[in-house]
Order: sequence, then C-alpha cells, then structure tokens
Amino acid sequence: MKWYRSGILLMALAILIFSFMAALARFASQTVPPAEVVFFRSAINLVLILFIHYCRKRRGPLLGKNRKLLVLRGVLGAVALNFWFFALSKMPVADVMLVFLAAPIFVLPIAYLWLKEKATRRQLLAIPVLLAGVLLVIKPGFGVINIGGLAALLCAMFSAGSHVTIRRLAGEDAHTVVLYFAAFATLSSAPLMLPGFVRPEGLVLWAILAVGLLSVAAQLLMTQAYHYDSAGRVVMATYLGVVFGGVWDFLFFAHLPGWMTVAGAVLIVGALLGLRRGVGLRH
Repeated sequence: MKWYRSGILLMALAILIFSFMAALARFASQTVPPAEVVFFRSAINLVLILFIHYCRKRRGPLLGKNRKLLVLRGVLGAVALNFWFFALSKMPVADVMLVFLAAPIFVLPIAYLWLKEKATRRQLLAIPVLLAGVLLVIKPGFGVINIGGLAALLCAMFSAGSHVTIRRLAGEDAHTVVLYFAAFATLSSAPLMLPGFVRPEGLVLWAILAVGLLSVAAQLLMTQAYHYDSAGRVVMATYLGVVFGGVWDFLFFAHLPGWMTVAGAVLIVGALLGLRRGVGLRH
C-alpha cells in the first residue's frame, strides 16, 4: 500500500498544513477581523478549485452527483470554519487545536449511527493514551470556559458532522467536495466581514493569501484521506494538530514547549503508530 493511499498518513499531512495555516490566521486576526480572514481564505479556495476543475481533461459534473449531501457538507464546514477562525483570534493555536480534539468524540457516535462503523477495541484503547498525550502537550489550566473556548468546541461539533458527511461522499471528486465548502464559507463570511472591514496590508496581506493557498492543499488531502479509510480511524490523526500547533506557537509567538510537551508528543505519535500498524487499510 503506497503512502498516498493511507487515510491516516494523508490526514496527518493535511493537519500539518492546517496547523501552519492556523498560525498564519492567528497572526492576521490580530489586525483584521476573523470573518475577513475566512472570506479571503474561502474566496481564494473557490477560484483555485474552479481553475483545477476546468484544467482537467477528464472531469465530471462541476456540482457533483449527490448534491444534497454536498450542500450539507458545505453548510457544516462553513459554520465550523467561522467558529474556528473566531477561536484563533481569542486563543493560542495549540489551545484551539486541543479543544478541537473533541471532534473524535462526536465523530465516532455519528459514524456508528449514520455509517454503521463500529469503534474497534484498538481505537477505544488508543483514545485515553492520545488524550493523556494531549493533556501533557497543553497543560490543563487555560481558560476553556470563555468565548474562544466555546467557539472552538462548537467548531469541533460541526466539524465532526462534516467529517462523517465527507465519508458518505466517497464517490465524489475531492475538488467537488471542497468547492461546496468554499462556496458556502465565502457566502456565510461576507455579511460578517463587511461591518468591520479592515484593508489588509504588508505581512498581513501575505499571510491571508498563504492561508487561502495552503487551505486548498489541506482540504484536498483531508477529503482524499476519507476515501481510503473509515471516519473513526482517519480522524485519529487530528491529534497531531496539538503537536504541530505547539511548534508554530513557539516559532511565531515565542511560546516555548517544556518537557511535558515532549512527553505528550511521544505518547501521541506512539499511539498513532500503534493504531496505524494494527488497523490495516482497505485495498
């Protein structure tokens, strides 16, 4: 099995890109409103996805086949995205990533009820190890009960529904799924952006442009990941976001990780490697 057909590895790469994008978004949100970052990020996505579609020699219908589910994925993803960028404007990247890790808690029951995917014993055993690693990386004590933490938790909930919907859309082209997401995110963020619009300049402008470009690559990787493995297994790779977020917090915002962060990273990576070896992949 080649690495680019491994759902967990594809998701891990997507999360690395997402975490870097989150750091850039946090930087930009210190100058411009979060909704403005969402708008430009999504508009850039929309243009690039349309370009990719029309450059392909063999392409299916632009709007896809299962349009009801595509619309549902677009709406859920857009709501999650707006909450995500708002949370980043209030909290450090790694803190937001930690709260976002509530997503697997929502994904597993949704996947069971909707997709009839049962959690394996290995998955259930991996969860406490991963959570222990997460708590070591981001030590308890930061303010979760605040507007930023609530936004991150709501993002996790809507994102969980979005992830399971993507799994149901396994027959659709990845760029079609991302197209709906980008379209609804652009439409939903525009009215939120206009009242407090600030013209981005200098490094902030470049950061916003990079957020838009990187998010396309990450979205395509994430969507492709669900084509090769079950929702419950693929979503486990999102735990790496805390590790990556901690790295960007240090590089961008001078937050130095301690020994607990290193110990947590070892637990997280070890658990994911054990999960990767044990679950097997679909051929």
